[in-house]
Amino acid sequence: MFYNFSFEDLIKCVEREIAMRKRVYPSRVAAAKMTQGQADREIDMMKCIRKCLIALGFIELLDEIQRNPKSFMSCVEYMNKYKDELQQDMSVSEGKDA
Repeated sequence: MFYNFSFEDLIKCVEREIAMRKRVYPSRVAAAKMTQGQADREIDMMKCIRKCLIALGFIELLDEIQRNPKSFMSCVEYMNKYKDELQQDMSVSEGKDA
């Protein structure tokens, strides 16, 4: 089955999931249905998925620029929207944040 969702759509979905987990998990921890460590890990994994989607969306836009240089502004808009995450990930990969 093929799904036709944009990276923006997927990122928004993950953001909603993160927000939902932040609302729901405290009561699950209080009811001893999960530990705080488990709750933190689950939320952190969703944050990681969000960063992966942001990076993949950026790569897709770079490919699009190669095919169609006029799409450059779309890439700039995307970079501006997610610049904090992209910058943070780049500094960590270069060892600046370690």
